[in-house]
Amino acid sequence: MAEYHCFQALGLRIVLHVDRCLFYEVNNLTFDLLCTLQNRSMEDAVLSLLRRYHKQDIDHAVDNLWREDFLSETPWPQPQPETVKRPLSTLELCVTHGCNLACRYCYGAHGHSECESCVLYGAQAGPMARETAMRGVNFLYANSGRLKTINVVFFGGEPFLNFELMKEVTAYCREKERQNGKSFDLSVVTNGTLFGEEQVRFVNENRIGVQISIDGPPDIHDANRPYRDGSGSYSTVASALALLRKSGRRHVPARTSVASGNADTMRTFLHLLEMGFTSVHIEPCLAQSGNAAMTSADIDHLIAQEEEIAGHFVKHIRAGPYLNYHGLVRHVRGTRVVHQRRFHYCGAGRGLICLSNEGDFYPCHRFLGMKEYRIGSLDAGIDDSKREPFRMLHVDARPVCRDCWARYFCGGGCWSHAAGANGTLETPDEEVSCRLIRRQIELAMAINASLRVSDRAIVQGIYESETLPYLKE
Repeated sequence: MAEYHCFQALGLRIVLHVDRCLFYEVNNLTFDLLCTLQNRSMEDAVLSLLRRYHKQDIDHAVDNLWREDFLSETPWPQPQPETVKRPLSTLELCVTHGCNLACRYCYGAHGHSECESCVLYGAQAGPMARETAMRGVNFLYANSGRLKTINVVFFGGEPFLNFELMKEVTAYCREKERQNGKSFDLSVVTNGTLFGEEQVRFVNENRIGVQISIDGPPDIHDANRPYRDGSGSYSTVASALALLRKSGRRHVPARTSVASGNADTMRTFLHLLEMGFTSVHIEPCLAQSGNAAMTSADIDHLIAQEEEIAGHFVKHIRAGPYLNYHGLVRHVRGTRVVHQRRFHYCGAGRGLICLSNEGDFYPCHRFLGMKEYRIGSLDAGIDDSKREPFRMLHVDARPVCRDCWARYFCGGGCWSHAAGANGTLETPDEEVSCRLIRRQIELAMAINASLRVSDRAIVQGIYESETLPYLKE
């Protein structure tokens, strides 16, 4: 028997051939046969099915399993993961550790009472020095190999607290483009509270992608993301979006965090679409988020809402490309036609690195301040021995992942979630993160099975152009 996975979603019965990364919508007989074969021999499975199905129909189903390689004379060839050292493609530039909000789940908090267990973003809350930033850009450029386009992401804290440095770095990158030909793709992840006319002109004139952090309608957002004096920030963020849309910017993605006890994702998703966001990326608060971290019960509720969103997606797909719900669309595209298996969740520690304002390198922004995961510095360069686990711990090398049916679509999950939940990169966050991703992948396959060919073409074109570079593999 090949490795396979049977499940039901959106009223469909679906079987995934894990080795081939192909899924099939099947009839009741084939579904029951494969489910029975998971713990019985073929002879016993056929005998049990004879109580409900005709022998010739069962034989036909078995023939189909041979034809589609669920049954085979020889084992299916195992794929070979990519473990080569990659050139650097993306630098997250933490231009400040400071922030003007006091989000209840912040994993980079500085001593908030609800976040005492959170990771401190380095030793200082001040801005990154100009020299540090320029050296970081030069390091990315020098280690990008033959890549024609490289990415710089302005990150924080709140990046616009160090707006002057952002302007200097942008001018420096554009000048390097003119001198050397290699392109810079610039983007910023912002809370949207410091966005005025000047900032809008700046991002538009310099072709800078903008992702805004917003957690939903006012009651949800203001509870999660207040200012330090306790007042809500929703109205300011909404004004920032309005300015961007008024300026003619077509695509503005939203980044949403779902906290424990506040998981109303369907309402949040629809609200953000109505506001004018063109892409919604919703992530649960996990591991390092203090008492805001999602529990197993929260995930049960969240999964139920994922199914509601999936049904909404299928029903309204023809309404336009605005229906870009990251949690499902990335998997709808990833399961439709598999060109390459996913052995890693993201590029963190491989093609992507983050520079702290102290001049230290980390695998990504989520590891900032976690000295055990520091992979180098501007002065010493990158220590390849500390970077190696992020290459070598692919899904077939991690004990839990290698037995999971979803591994080649998931890539093993977020490194930070694993470290936060289990204190190690080797073991993913099974209780929370894995459960959610597995169901999202199942729902994505069911969405694909439900869509007509013309609908699938719509899905194929709506993700890449609206997603920030640092979120890509």
